[in-house]
Amino acid sequence: MSDYLPPTVLTDILSRLEVKTLVRFRCVCKSWCSLISSPNFINKHLSLTLNNPPHLLLKYLSRSPKREHYSLRLTNESFDEFAQIQCPFKTASGNFFRVIGSCNGLICLSDECFGFTYTIIIWNPAIKKYVSLPMPGVCFDSYGPYTFALGFGSDPSKMDYKVVRIAYVFDADHKYMLPPEVEVYALSTGEWRTVSAHCVTCKIIEFFWSSAFVNGAVHWIAYNGDEEGEFSNRILVFDMGNELFREIELPNQLVHDYPLDLAISACGDSIVVFLYRGRMTGQFCDGCTVWVMEEYGNVGSWSKRFFVELDGGISNVLGFGNSGELLLEKCIGSLVSYQPERDGFKSLGISGFKDSFYVGNYVESLLLMDAKGGVLGDQVKSVDAANSEDEPELSKLEQMFEELNILRRWVAHMIFA
Repeated sequence: MSDYLPPTVLTDILSRLEVKTLVRFRCVCKSWCSLISSPNFINKHLSLTLNNPPHLLLKYLSRSPKREHYSLRLTNESFDEFAQIQCPFKTASGNFFRVIGSCNGLICLSDECFGFTYTIIIWNPAIKKYVSLPMPGVCFDSYGPYTFALGFGSDPSKMDYKVVRIAYVFDADHKYMLPPEVEVYALSTGEWRTVSAHCVTCKIIEFFWSSAFVNGAVHWIAYNGDEEGEFSNRILVFDMGNELFREIELPNQLVHDYPLDLAISACGDSIVVFLYRGRMTGQFCDGCTVWVMEEYGNVGSWSKRFFVELDGGISNVLGFGNSGELLLEKCIGSLVSYQPERDGFKSLGISGFKDSFYVGNYVESLLLMDAKGGVLGDQVKSVDAANSEDEPELSKLEQMFEELNILRRWVAHMIFA
């Protein structure tokens, strides 16, 4: 069929298909395999995919059986499941991964919730490929005790994807040393690099940190404290393009709050900050105030949106759905949604271990399809088929031929219509 179509027309047709179909179509012939695996095609497919509304990625650790669940959810009121994602990875502790972020079909996972494991994975579940990052330079054996935070996102100018690791090493008096040690891993090089952090004079919240990738940069809540227990909070920003740090001011009402009562998230192109009521002061956290920066970078655009109060307590605010609803994890480990306009809650019927939930936007892509044999070499691996719950190979082949026939009829219709 491709012999009768100009290459540009064939590329335009194939780039509009879903990832699962394209993975199968790589088996049609060498030329199709080469085309679908090429960087230009992968980027074209991604740009078209990003025009569609994203799904929501849900992750949590269930109690019985105890295992991690990953799924894509529709953005309707019932939060219905669209597709399950089989996770092939296991944590060293037997608990759950922390999702550092999701960007253009890549999910970044870290096994650091229960000890120093140095396990960081960049995973594309749609094509069942992943990269296990090498050990960073800052580790316990060489630096002693330290705490760290991570961020994940893209460098749009170079179509690259990076992980940034900020490590605060303890000095002889068991205090954090400033500036921190900062390393960046890029998929384009497959290596960690040390970057300058000389301008960083603040600390990121230990362990309970949150991050948000917005406008090409990763954002964390950071603070300075004095001996009298007074805090000065701000947002620490790392630009994934120029790899420079800067700060964004918080609204005056949040500057002197307890840092552990603050968390950061993203809603579209906006930064969102959550202020928990008594979350880390030993009190029962039953409420949260939502602040939004309406215009990115404009400190004067901070707006206090609403206050949400929940019977049974709030463990974590997970973020916003695509319809404006707020998704929350209750203290008992169940998922609920809150609609600010109606001031109403809805139980979503999903329960798991406390603090194991993650919700974020997700789109499928072909990223990592072309990575094997490049600078990443053997870092890129395919998920073992024994760990997946895929359909048998015969049914895959039958479905591929059926999809080819549908595509053939569609092209014939377009040509001869």
